[in-house]
Amino acid sequence: MNLTTPVINVQDRDGALWIRVLSENWLDVTAELFSAGFIRGEWLKGVHLGEETFAIYLEVTNSDSSKTCIVSTIISSEIASISDIYPAVDFHERECMQMLGIKFSGRQPTASAFVAEFDGFPLRRDFPLEQRMHTAWPGQADPEKAVRRRPVTPPGVHKEWSS
Repeated sequence: MNLTTPVINVQDRDGALWIRVLSENWLDVTAELFSAGFIRGEWLKGVHLGEETFAIYLEVTNSDSSKTCIVSTIISSEIASISDIYPAVDFHERECMQMLGIKFSGRQPTASAFVAEFDGFPLRRDFPLEQRMHTAWPGQADPEKAVRRRPVTPPGVHKEWSS
């Protein structure tokens, strides 16, 4: 595949074309992929790397899903929305906004992806799990003191076969 927009890296891994781009080229590369026949936006996800840094991944395929391309970039809290190019990723952008706090510029205001509202962003690495902080760990702290379970024989194995 020959892209006219500058990219950082292109690799063929496991039958998929992986393209790393600079965040400022994100919109141009996705538009170019759409023009090249990758018309299906399968999924978009964000990963919190720490502080205000995120990795964004997008999988697009051609019309019969025989060719796959995964585009990735590193951002610091904001990136251009591609929901006008790939309408199917609209929900995924809303999810990233609500769960990670990523801003998608050029997006029309829409409803939240989920009914539940959170105080903070639950998929960030720095999000405190309040319920776990106030609940005692139910497991045994010392494995030596744990109750030994009765061994179970696999189905079809008779007791007399055991030694």
